[in-house]
Amino acid sequence: MTLDPDLKYRLQFIASSKKTNDFANWQYTGFPDENLNIYTHPDLQITYSTNSVSNLTLILIGFAIDPNFPNKKNEDILNELVDNGFSFQELTRQIANLGGRFVFIVSLNGNKYVIHDMCSLRTVYYSITKDHFYIASQPLIFNCFFKPKPSADYKVYTESQHYKNYLEYWLPCGLTLYENVNQLVPNHYLDIQLNKQIRYWPYKKIEKQDLTEASIKASNTLENLIHSANNRFKLALPLTAGWDSRLLLAASKKYVKNIFIYTLQYRWLVEKSPDIILPRYIVKKFKLPYHKIDCRTEINTEFYKIYKSNVDMAHGDWASITNGMFNKFPKKRVILKGNVSELGRNGFYSEGKYNEVRSSKDLLFDWQDWSEMPFILDYLDNWINSVKGICNETGMDIIDLWYMELFMGGWLAQSMLEWDIIHEQFIPYNYRPLMETMLGVPVKYRLHDKPILYGMIMQQLWPDLLYWPFNPPKWNKRFRFKYFLADQSKKIGIYKAGLKLYNLSYPIYLKLKGYK
Repeated sequence: MTLDPDLKYRLQFIASSKKTNDFANWQYTGFPDENLNIYTHPDLQITYSTNSVSNLTLILIGFAIDPNFPNKKNEDILNELVDNGFSFQELTRQIANLGGRFVFIVSLNGNKYVIHDMCSLRTVYYSITKDHFYIASQPLIFNCFFKPKPSADYKVYTESQHYKNYLEYWLPCGLTLYENVNQLVPNHYLDIQLNKQIRYWPYKKIEKQDLTEASIKASNTLENLIHSANNRFKLALPLTAGWDSRLLLAASKKYVKNIFIYTLQYRWLVEKSPDIILPRYIVKKFKLPYHKIDCRTEINTEFYKIYKSNVDMAHGDWASITNGMFNKFPKKRVILKGNVSELGRNGFYSEGKYNEVRSSKDLLFDWQDWSEMPFILDYLDNWINSVKGICNETGMDIIDLWYMELFMGGWLAQSMLEWDIIHEQFIPYNYRPLMETMLGVPVKYRLHDKPILYGMIMQQLWPDLLYWPFNPPKWNKRFRFKYFLADQSKKIGIYKAGLKLYNLSYPIYLKLKGYK
């Protein structure tokens, strides 16, 4: 089987002060006066707008979404930004408060800057020399201009137990294995002239939020994010047994008939796994179209070869999953993914508490094998020292900031980059105002396994979806009997009273357990 040549570096880009002939089938966008040449894959959106009076040019690679104005397109957002006469500081904050998956290149009075979405899910790697600059989606694509030079850490990493034995091996965002390539970290913009990353967020205190008001605000925001995306794209939603995807389903209620709802079956998942069986129960209840995609198929060697050569450090495990999707997933659909959500429900301190973060060893979590690689520990220690002050000033939790910048900007951004070979992706939770709202809610209402805030948001959007359990260890006769009893209690009118009693008593239980 001959594969489409456009799968090579799908949805990727490179921008440079130099020209190249290596991407003849890509879109070329040139700015001669700016000494800027941009090459983008045919399936990747690029939009730009210029204000000659303020000497400002904005280039958007990917897509940006403003849920406050769901009908706005990329062009509308850019035109408003260039016409409003913002200072550079205010411009960065306006861009920072957009949803989507994007890279902005800003040219202001001849100076150039790069800024991306909240968790850098449209990745930016760069190399700046005395004479030229290069900005790209990942290191391999630089080969058209220069050879990325592996550092001594490259060998240490590729010979480590972490790399060899961990299916989803990853590096903290900002840490590369090349002497002449850097990565832009979330919450920073790149000043090309200074060859320096500059932090722009957080810049103010995280405001405390009332639980009820926050749930209303968050539900409206999520719904508007889906509304905006539905106006732009044909959507798909991977549904599991967890909170994150089901909350997206709830926010998609008005558009759900147009959405391709599916579940991926891969690795150890079997027919009775909660992530397989619960989505089936849910969609059957509401008579929604549903598709289970079995990814446990023999891998296509040609596909695997392209996949592994598309992205630096590409994962064989993720290649096998996308291989299973290759001929089964509908073309031109944009995925609504539930990642980043755990930033709002304490993914790495599930009970709401943790010991003080003093060194890199306090950030190893499930990746203790990083301890055999001193360069990772040094990087984490330097990061901790750089953010302690700003966390104290703004009330931003250091674990939340770690999750947002180093984990989502590392592990998740890498996975999305690899999966671009199959589809474009939109993560509604990757929206700073939404997360600021959630993070302002007391921790006791955002516990990982019992996030009261999430339940209240779902109550606003589609309360019937609260009927099924979230991430049960298994779906067995006991669960089926429990939900049979719940059905009967609804019929005789006592279900709501019981649920109300539970919601009232649970915060008291948390207080007795010592949560503030």
